[in-house]
Amino acid sequence: MVPNHALHDMAADLGADVARDFAGLYLDALEGRVHRLRHALARADTDEAYTAAVSLYTASWMVGAQDLADAAHGVAESARSGDLEGARSGLTPVEEEIPGSVAGITLAVSELASDGIRRRARSR
Repeated sequence: MVPNHALHDMAADLGADVARDFAGLYLDALEGRVHRLRHALARADTDEAYTAAVSLYTASWMVGAQDLADAAHGVAESARSGDLEGARSGLTPVEEEIPGSVAGITLAVSELASDGIRRRARSR
């Protein structure tokens, strides 16, 4: 799951529209980033796997998907050191983190008010 603070902080600093747009761009590019990583690992291209994993890591970190970022970082470290099998085994944790990350980002975006401040839950 994604802590809501990353997108909420972005919204407070830059506006809710910017945070929503950034999250949308991240989600739109997510499958392509993962595909690029899978493809590089399938071709045994550790240089491309490193680049793809770093791209996934940094984007995930920026949007607040820390668990996904951590998993991608592990793949990047393995690929950087030339450990193809380690990088390949790290792909499973990356893929396992995707559904929770998407759900968390979607929730965080839904909590943003148009003025960039988090909507407060109504008390009953």
